[in-house]
Amino acid sequence: LKRLLIIVLSSLDCMFLKVCASWRYSVNSMLLLFFSLAIPLLSASLIVPTDNIQVTPEDPNLQFQGRYRLSNEGAVQFDFSGFRINLGVNSASSVQLLLLCDGNDQPNRFNVYIDSILMDNVIDTKYAPIGEILKYNLATDLDGNDHILSIVKITEPDYNSPSPVVNSISFHGFMLDHGKSIPLPPLPTRKIEFLGDSITAGYCNMCKQPSDESDAYMKPTLVSESLNASYHAIGQFYMI
Repeated sequence: LKRLLIIVLSSLDCMFLKVCASWRYSVNSMLLLFFSLAIPLLSASLIVPTDNIQVTPEDPNLQFQGRYRLSNEGAVQFDFSGFRINLGVNSASSVQLLLLCDGNDQPNRFNVYIDSILMDNVIDTKYAPIGEILKYNLATDLDGNDHILSIVKITEPDYNSPSPVVNSISFHGFMLDHGKSIPLPPLPTRKIEFLGDSITAGYCNMCKQPSDESDAYMKPTLVSESLNASYHAIGQFYMI
């Protein structure tokens, strides 16, 4: 009888453990199912939809500083270093730049300014396919207040080869996730035009390598800022 009682109790204990294990497996499965459904729903609820507002080159709030022309498609075409585009935004958190490379595959680089502060990111069109409009990130995580964004071309046109080729850039506007463009303070009325060689263009003015250059150290920039003037610059390697 005692042995029988031990066998019965052992059987009950095994059954209890199996039930507990089965219950634990079921609970874990239910929890896994719950979180697998809840997390995507929660993530979707946290995603803020974008309005995808395009600021076209014809927008009266944009400012252009430098030599350019309008293409048949309404884009702004330019090639000389120092060319600047200013944009004022309100209620935007991210801004993208729309550019198209018109000519060869020589890279074109741009400095980015936010509220007159030079950013670390440099826009580079290297490897960009010719004739295709691409989007480049200018700013992310803006706080929604008024901001002024600027891009400045820091590379020269490709006119010094034996057979000059076109490598101009076509500006097709900006893309905002929210908000709108806003008017900017007027540019200085005093204007200066610079004509020169690679020194004027700012070639290798960071003194590290030929591709390391910045409009912040270009002679036209330094002179114009000291005289409170805007400028046009025609600077080309071996021009003079």
